[in-house]
Amino acid sequence: MNIELLTKETDPNPLILGGKGANLVKLLQIGCNIPDCIIIPSDSSIATMGGVLRRLWQEYKYSYAAVRSSATTEDSRAQSFAGMFSTYLYVTEENLIEKIQQCRDSAKLPRVTEYLKQNQIPSEKVQMAVLV
Repeated sequence: MNIELLTKETDPNPLILGGKGANLVKLLQIGCNIPDCIIIPSDSSIATMGGVLRRLWQEYKYSYAAVRSSATTEDSRAQSFAGMFSTYLYVTEENLIEKIQQCRDSAKLPRVTEYLKQNQIPSEKVQMAVLV
């Protein structure tokens, strides 16, 4: 999957979009209004996203954005990752790529790795999609 604006046609696959991303698509599909949202899938490379993100940023005339984690191992009945991953507010076009990378890297923070260890969740199961 490529970097794209979330739409009703987006496949709500949580293994690619993460939990938040998949749920936002489901909200769109039932007719709820959500703010424009760009998804950076868990399998996309930071190195290849700069041009696409700049085009979308300028097309939608953003001034600031929030950069949010959308992990593929979001909350379940047994575990909660609430507050574990990084979120960035008032992100500008100039620091967008940096904040996306920091958001992705938050899956490797000590608090996350310790939580994974305590709950016997293999770290390779945690992939990070990012919402802008």
